[in-house]
Amino acid sequence: MSTESGDREQEPTPGIRARWSWRRLERRAIAEHDQWLAAQLGRLAEARLPVFPAAESAEAAARITGIVRLGMRGWHLLLAGVAVGPRAELERAGRQGRLRLAAAGRYGKFWWIEIITEGAACAEKVVLLGNQLRLTPAGRGHGSEAAPPPGGRLSFAAAG
Repeated sequence: MSTESGDREQEPTPGIRARWSWRRLERRAIAEHDQWLAAQLGRLAEARLPVFPAAESAEAAARITGIVRLGMRGWHLLLAGVAVGPRAELERAGRQGRLRLAAAGRYGKFWWIEIITEGAACAEKVVLLGNQLRLTPAGRGHGSEAAPPPGGRLSFAAAG
């Protein structure tokens, strides 16, 4: 025996169906964007492009997590949620020699990038792990003015 009210409770309302449909579209769009980012990062890593980090202010460097801004030929990469230790290692490695993007990808819900030094007595690598990644063409997008121009050697501004 079924009642009319029981049958109505099992059938979702049009508003709920629309919300479910919207969430499916949102998840699909995010997944497609993440796939594009991973593919683009893979191509950039294969090219072994030089990397030029932007200097951090003393206040930003003191935060537990922060944003790493990197400039590459034609691209700006921002990795958010990076811990203090890896950011300090990146700065130290940058003083030792020229930096290059070696590899990049996903680790669960996190993004990672591997930077290697060149020109130093011994090559060193720094792996950065962050929770959000933004990759924008150079000269366009938010924060493009803050990223250093592609050029010769890396230079860090004194924090103070």
